[in-house]
Amino acid sequence: MELKHIKYFCSVAETENVTAAAQALMVSQPYLSKKIGQLEEELGVKLFDHIGRNIKLNEYGKSYYKYARSILDMLDIAQDQLDEIKGKTTTTFTLLTNVSLYMPGLLGAFQQANQNLTLIQSSAPRGKIIAALLSEESDFAICTPPIDHEEIETRLLFKDTAFALLPDNHPLQRKKSLLVSDLNNKNFIITPVGYGMRDNMDLVFASKNVYPRIVIETADSSLMPAYVRAGAGIAMIPGTVVDGNESLAAECKRISDTDYLAHISLSWKKNRHKTKNHLLLMDFMVQYYSPMGI
Repeated sequence: MELKHIKYFCSVAETENVTAAAQALMVSQPYLSKKIGQLEEELGVKLFDHIGRNIKLNEYGKSYYKYARSILDMLDIAQDQLDEIKGKTTTTFTLLTNVSLYMPGLLGAFQQANQNLTLIQSSAPRGKIIAALLSEESDFAICTPPIDHEEIETRLLFKDTAFALLPDNHPLQRKKSLLVSDLNNKNFIITPVGYGMRDNMDLVFASKNVYPRIVIETADSSLMPAYVRAGAGIAMIPGTVVDGNESLAAECKRISDTDYLAHISLSWKKNRHKTKNHLLLMDFMVQYYSPMGI
């Protein structure tokens, strides 16, 4: 049995999805399936039950996973201890997010305060973020809505309010503030499902039985003001983006009948060994967003 067999098994066990695990491990799906089959043959038992096109850990798999995960965790700890003895510790970390509009300030502040560390940020939809945390492809995630998963630890960072960005001369410009119902059947610019504020907006709309007419979906939320100013439709904008931007604030109306547009949270894999630099980064992110309040 090779160590990589254990690593492959744990990745599949944590995602219960061979395709997602193969992507995280950067191997082909057939190759990964073959290696899992070889492990099962060597152990003499099946570790997964196949339910239609899905897989799920069975009783043997759950028992084996508990010890396999411990082996990988202990190896990580052993490597970290050796690195500390050699004066070499992890200096590069990965952060996934589905709300990239909150990232520039954090990344700039972190690099200025910690020039010996590197934080690499990428954007991904919610499902891929969860898979990457479970496979340890990503160290951290900043996500909304907060991730609720038994293998993932999540800490609320802050809550954000809701504004509507309106085109010039839009009839709603005459109102001092808006209700969610004012957006019913209006042309709307929004992020795709899984990205940015989309899941939050869908919850807000559903709670008020409001159905905007979605005319543009864009994963790049920075393009939304340009689409609005071109007259394509309305966009919902978080309060932290509006605050301090006088020109943007002049084009926005507060949505008064919803307390918060989004709950922004920090997530990481539960029980994963953390080095001193991991803890430093976690504390930095919590402290950076703390002035925004919870």
